[in-house]
Amino acid sequence: MGTRTPLLTELIDTHPEAAATLEPLVAAARLDDPVSVGPEDAARSAHPYAWLVEHVGPDGLRLTESGYLPPSSVAAAAREFDLARRWRGSLQREDVALPVLALRETALRLGLLRRRGSVLRRSGPAAAALGDPVAMWRLVAAGLPFRYGRRVHRGHAGVLLLLAVAGDSDSPYRDVVTGLTALGWSVRGHPSVTTGMAVDLCVDTADVLTWTGSVRGSDLLGTLRSTPQGVLLARAALGASVA
Repeated sequence: MGTRTPLLTELIDTHPEAAATLEPLVAAARLDDPVSVGPEDAARSAHPYAWLVEHVGPDGLRLTESGYLPPSSVAAAAREFDLARRWRGSLQREDVALPVLALRETALRLGLLRRRGSVLRRSGPAAAALGDPVAMWRLVAAGLPFRYGRRVHRGHAGVLLLLAVAGDSDSPYRDVVTGLTALGWSVRGHPSVTTGMAVDLCVDTADVLTWTGSVRGSDLLGTLRSTPQGVLLARAALGASVA
């Protein structure tokens, strides 16, 4: 089944009953083939996270009393990424500017930022990768898939979404639903996993894929598709070697 990250290995090895369902997804992801990413593609994909790491600055960024980015930082992100064009809600505060909140929270989960009390700081690896887009891209890929402790089903859902994107699936969330069903998961007492549940379980991974331009379309409308750069990022995240 090719090279695997620990979480993918764990998923496969502990659920042999799901092998018939998982094997085609893993095969389509082509994890044995090395991934080659150039500086331009890496810079385009990792730019949102590189921008945020740069914005935090070498001395860190103080959060508000409620633990959010200050309004000036939210405004800076809105300008940098032209968020007014695609976000209908307020861009005045991070707690209501959900794309900015997702960027900051996933940067923390990816290990690019650290929070020390009320101050947001760059991680050592992220600071070292500034100015090197391929290095930053590798850090983003290395931060996936996310683990969730006892909420194992969320980790499995994220792996399945990455497999679907890596394999350029024509319906990534359908594959997530199929995979979770084969793994025997049910959610909140429901007898079966629905697309809506899959979307909720994958939200953190989907946020990273969205910010990196790895997917296009709408998950809610069922039109989500991989982009070429998304295929590369997802394959690297799942364990394919990066040339």
